[in-house]
Amino acid sequence: MEFETKIPKYEQAMVDEEAPIEFVMQKFKVYEEPVPQKEEKAKVKSKLITEPPKIVDDFTVDLPVQNVITSNQNVSDKIVDPGAIDVVKIDKDIPVLLDFIEDVPVYPGCEKAKGNDARKKCMSDKIANLVKRKFSPDIAGELGIHGMQKIYVEFKNCKTGEVKDVRARSPHTELEHEAKRVINKIPIMTPGMQRNKPVDVLYSLPIIFEVRN
Repeated sequence: MEFETKIPKYEQAMVDEEAPIEFVMQKFKVYEEPVPQKEEKAKVKSKLITEPPKIVDDFTVDLPVQNVITSNQNVSDKIVDPGAIDVVKIDKDIPVLLDFIEDVPVYPGCEKAKGNDARKKCMSDKIANLVKRKFSPDIAGELGIHGMQKIYVEFKNCKTGEVKDVRARSPHTELEHEAKRVINKIPIMTPGMQRNKPVDVLYSLPIIFEVRN
């Protein structure tokens, strides 16, 4: 009896050595530290608007309510000695309002203007032009404010022609200082005259400007 052992033949796998091997890589992102960016402040454009000077006539005094004295309560049979009456002396240097001055002050360059009305208009135009040239509206941008802004300025033109006692009212102190600085640049004027004598004259000037982003 003969036995025959058969060994199975395995076909050798053919490998294509030239076939490229492909790798699929996942997308990735390199992490970078965020760089803080500087905030650029928006540039502010300001437009200056001025109005003619106005009269300072808004002074009010609140008096307490007192009992009313009737004429019957104020009757006296005594003879009054005129020498016993205290005479109140009126200060001759009380400033005069512009509407009541006989001869208004003359701003340099307004000498040819005839009459109070013409001189007032010339002076108002000169002061408005001075404010437009000298006032710095950029201060409002530095303060971070916007919209319409008003500064109320009051000053006195002395009987010597000089500008003194400049006062300003504004929600911001910086704007008040700037307004005072500009008004103090008003040149010496020919003083106002009352009964042929130089007197102090009061002015009120609103400085109005708009801050736009």
